[in-house]
Amino acid sequence: MPQMGPSVLMVALLAFGGLLPCMALNLKIVHINDNHARFDPATSSFGPCGLTAAAQAQCFGGFSRIATAVKQARKDAAAAGQDILVLHAGDQFQGTTWDFVYSRNGIHVAQRFLNLIGLDAFTPGNHEFDYSPAVLGPYLGLLNTTTTSCNIDSSKEPLLAGNIKPFALVTLPISGAKVAIIGLTTADTPSSSSPGPNLVFSDPATSLATCAASAKAAGANIIIALTHVGANVDVALAANPALADVDLIIGGHSHSLFYTGTPPALLVKPMTVAETTPVFGAYPRPVANGAKSIPVTSALWGSRYLGVLDTVFSATGDLTAISGKPLLLGGADSSNPVASDNATDALLLALRGPVDALAAEVVGTSSVYLTGTTGLAGTPDATLANPVRQKETNLGNLFCDAIQWFIKTNILADPALKGLPLVSIQNGGGIRASIPAGTIKQGDLITVSPFGNYVVVKRVSAANVIAALQNGVSQWSATAPAGRFPQVAGLRYAFSSAQPAAQRLGRVVLDDGRELGVQYTGDVIVATNQFMGLVPAGDGYTVLGDAPLIIDTSRPLNEVLSAYIATFTPIAPAVDGRIGDCSVNPGALLCPQNLPVSALPVKQSSTRAVKLRTTKRKVNGTAALAVNGVFDDFILTGSSKNPWFEIDLQSNLTVESVALFAPTLRANEVLPIKDYLATDSLVVRVSTVASKKTKLYTGTSATLCGTLTLPLAAQANSTTGSVLKCALSGSAGTQALPKGRFISIALQRAKNKAGQLLFAELKLVTRLT
Repeated sequence: MPQMGPSVLMVALLAFGGLLPCMALNLKIVHINDNHARFDPATSSFGPCGLTAAAQAQCFGGFSRIATAVKQARKDAAAAGQDILVLHAGDQFQGTTWDFVYSRNGIHVAQRFLNLIGLDAFTPGNHEFDYSPAVLGPYLGLLNTTTTSCNIDSSKEPLLAGNIKPFALVTLPISGAKVAIIGLTTADTPSSSSPGPNLVFSDPATSLATCAASAKAAGANIIIALTHVGANVDVALAANPALADVDLIIGGHSHSLFYTGTPPALLVKPMTVAETTPVFGAYPRPVANGAKSIPVTSALWGSRYLGVLDTVFSATGDLTAISGKPLLLGGADSSNPVASDNATDALLLALRGPVDALAAEVVGTSSVYLTGTTGLAGTPDATLANPVRQKETNLGNLFCDAIQWFIKTNILADPALKGLPLVSIQNGGGIRASIPAGTIKQGDLITVSPFGNYVVVKRVSAANVIAALQNGVSQWSATAPAGRFPQVAGLRYAFSSAQPAAQRLGRVVLDDGRELGVQYTGDVIVATNQFMGLVPAGDGYTVLGDAPLIIDTSRPLNEVLSAYIATFTPIAPAVDGRIGDCSVNPGALLCPQNLPVSALPVKQSSTRAVKLRTTKRKVNGTAALAVNGVFDDFILTGSSKNPWFEIDLQSNLTVESVALFAPTLRANEVLPIKDYLATDSLVVRVSTVASKKTKLYTGTSATLCGTLTLPLAAQANSTTGSVLKCALSGSAGTQALPKGRFISIALQRAKNKAGQLLFAELKLVTRLT
């Protein structure tokens, strides 16, 4: 293994005079975080790695390479006369078949590997609580180190009492200095995990200030915050004047990559593969705090890197210099090969039998890369912090489509539910990896859905579905996105990531074309996972947790995925536009620039054979609808009859364009052409009339634009959709309409045999005159 060389980064942290070498304290700090049960090396997308030498050469991390790298760090520290600390910033649990077989069943093996490595302190992450305190307590008791989190009060939880300390106080053997390592765990653990009702999670900043004062009173010369709160929170803590006693923050939770310069190539043969994870900041990142700086750092996740810091402290405990870099724990084909450790390999071999047997079961194949936590190299998704927590992804669609298919196929037989729309919602945080194209095995599915979450079905009002989605987009972030971001099926929604949290959600439209809260206000069948859907609902989805339960299927998500993939293999799920971020793509179908939320006067009767009732809308010069730009929009659906509605103009208006937006079909979706004649079309005509009593098809009218005709057969199997524009009859391509006239919009479906739905969207661009 390559030696850890001299400093690649030097951050000056001098708020004082010169360094006194004879009195300097030299400390090497090695740190990991968010291992997420990567006992074995993982692929570049953090998925399972094959066990052959060729596969291992292309993979990263794992306990054996961590052990080798830590042993080398100890040798380097001894040779340099340095003290050394080995720290873990949380989330060892949850993420692979190893945890699925062992930890979730209360059989603890992770501590055996960590004890071989030798930790000086461990901070529990939120996922340490996923299996409840009943499972966590015995594990912490077997871990040969201090577990620290100063913002957790476990005094009323007998299963954990005494196992979680406010800080660890370590006396360094060479210098004799006392180092306080103060843990912090994200305060949203009750909503993102399952800690039970007896633990109290306090504000990290307030808790850290209190614990730092206590640590100094206990004789600490140096204070290190070992946090699991996320990089953005770490930076805020470092800048907080009340926390100026903290010398260094080493964190986890947000899976952030800190690196100075360009990160190393992941692979150098047979071809070069770059590290595409966005860099959050320099390693470490200095944060100003009054007259000093407090460095902040972390080491990505999944054990791809081992953080290695070399620090110098003055005799008074002031940090005077810091350097280091994350060490890539690569295989033979990487830019930094790290050998395995014999003792660790022997332990892995002794335990891996049931793990390998389960992981090796073949489920099916995918012809495309399935994007979850990491995007495919060379695509825009590769630049995102965590795609499935920021946007629609094909793996998110696969999850939700599989859940919806499972419920339709196996569950919904209750006549009382007939006619209610069915949707599925999956939190992005429940999708923990990506899957390369090719063979899909059980190990892949357990890795992407490792929590043992299972499907539940709730009856939720339309208003609360909207509230759930609003909660889902409320914590969107470019650098540290929260796990509550909603992947969906059965509906489409728009949001604007650049807007304030409470204003992000836009329109929510069911697959049949009805807008929730406008055209449809009834109940919705929501299929989700029990983490989101049962009290206490996680990730802030309280409206789902409080909703009436239709059925608890107890069917694990990975089993639902397995059944779906086996049924439809080979699969090729696509991103089909069901989620649109209007801040990134203003042209997305449901975005305000195209189709504003405000107008949708259409009233519909059911999810089948929808009839469009006559509807009117008045528009005047002060109404919100009458602003320049996009004036109004209408979702058009209908049966074989001729539904129509009209707009009553109470101001002079100039219509600049009229266009019909035909739907983009989703992967594997086909229009029910069998229910139409081959020549069938959707016909929309927009005209002006002089009286609100004059219907388009029974009286005289003036054509506003040419007829828009959408051939259904041509639209079948389309994955691109279409936009049909018509020429306005006025001069210069516009049409001036005086106050007192009406715009009449009529929908005609020719020779419809079965009343199946097709929806299109009409956009009028206008300006007041």
